[in-house]
Amino acid sequence: MLALYTGMRQGEIAALRLEDIGADRIYIRHSWSKYEGLKETKTNECREIKIPPPLPLNSSTPHLRSRKPVTPLKADKMAFGQNEVQM
Repeated sequence: MLALYTGMRQGEIAALRLEDIGADRIYIRHSWSKYEGLKETKTNECREIKIPPPLPLNSSTPHLRSRKPVTPLKADKMAFGQNEVQM
């Protein structure tokens, strides 16, 4: 879903860190490769992506309304895994 709404590449999503997620935008600073690990982005440039507004919930998405809140992670943890990577 994140790639669909933002246009982010798979490696950019995998490399997201909590400090890359702002109140209204996502900062793309790194990419992740299973062969190279954490690396520069494909274009070697940082960029910002505005976070789109949430999708409205309707009767076809009751599972979204009943979700439990997520426990917050520590700031040094990766947003989508690979926590063993050192910067």
